[in-house]
Amino acid sequence: MKRECYFSWIMAIKIAAIALLSISATILYMKGAWLFGIICIAAAFIPAASLFRSLKSSRMASRMLLEAIENNDGSFNLSAQKTSPLIAANINRIKEILSEKQQLIASQEQFFKEIISLVSTGITVISADGRIKLNNNRALELLHRSVFTHIKQLESSDPALYSALCGIAPGETRQLATSTESLLIHANSIVISDEQLKIITIDDIDTALANHDMDSWARYSSVIMHELMNSLTPIASISRQLLSTTDPALRSVRANIEPVYSCATYLINFVNGLKKLNQLPDPDLSLFGLKPFLNRAATLASHIHRFPLDNINIACDDSLYVNTDESLLGQVMTNLLKNSIEAMDGIEHPEITISGYCDERENIVIEISNNGPEIPESTAPKIFIPFFTTKTAGSGIGLSLSRQLIRRCGGTLKIVNLSPHPVFRITIP
Repeated sequence: MKRECYFSWIMAIKIAAIALLSISATILYMKGAWLFGIICIAAAFIPAASLFRSLKSSRMASRMLLEAIENNDGSFNLSAQKTSPLIAANINRIKEILSEKQQLIASQEQFFKEIISLVSTGITVISADGRIKLNNNRALELLHRSVFTHIKQLESSDPALYSALCGIAPGETRQLATSTESLLIHANSIVISDEQLKIITIDDIDTALANHDMDSWARYSSVIMHELMNSLTPIASISRQLLSTTDPALRSVRANIEPVYSCATYLINFVNGLKKLNQLPDPDLSLFGLKPFLNRAATLASHIHRFPLDNINIACDDSLYVNTDESLLGQVMTNLLKNSIEAMDGIEHPEITISGYCDERENIVIEISNNGPEIPESTAPKIFIPFFTTKTAGSGIGLSLSRQLIRRCGGTLKIVNLSPHPVFRITIP
């Protein structure tokens, strides 16, 4: 504040001196004192020159500040040697304020980018000329890209997706089926700094529906478990006591108690199956060889279900490794192999094929197929629903639990072929 007052007084004195000397020169000239008039005019040039230099340095400082802002030069600092100390201090302060604002905007932008990166829906922003302004991780995953900078990158690798993203209009929603997933694509538009941008959201329909179904089943099953256990526990306990009694008077009712006890025991096992779906362990990730793992799974299934090991064919490169929970994946493999063996019951030459490979997205893929009967199209949509089964003695929990376990590991379990023989595919990123 003192500097500003000092600078203002100096400027006022210079202007007053110029005005006073100019008036004096005019008066002396009118009175015929030419010499003194010329001296006053010459003296007026001194504060005028100083004032001109001050204005020139101010313009120079302002120009330097604007150039620094245009070039995003955060190191700009105006020296007092090039202009007056007050102007230098004010210009530097303006620079500091603008720099603080830029840092705040940058931090807010990074904050929103981090939020967008955590969204489960794929988001990509495309300019009118096809340049990619923004991607989140989910969009890169669904577009099968590690780097995505221009929409033309999709033209050769995925023409259908390229055409969909180019042709979709703001407010429009399209469904696109690929070889591995069904995508739901929606578009909106926005204008920023006179630039038209298209905001694309991408969802994997299959994964979204599977997650929604499993979340719904988890909520419903928790209610069912509570109500059933409250009723079944005393029934099973009392009926068990009656069956174990030696009282001759109660022997006549044993035949009626046994069905009650059997039903109660069955329902308790049913509730325990529900618990398995709701109480899944957290995955313990480790890196292990895929082919040795598949060999162990095949040997275990062969031993448990008395199935010829020679009838299980494994095609997998020795160099492939997978990073996931070996125990959880083992449970899934055991269940899928068990289902395959049971599906081939009565087949003269039963055969199971296990394939392990790395797909174009560098995901590890395991496919299990058998030469048993095909799965009807009407049955396929239901096979992952908890407690749905086509077996007379099945619980309907196995495939649903397997999908949940693979989901916990960050992967997917799908049926990709129905006829002539079913193929189940496990994909692990």
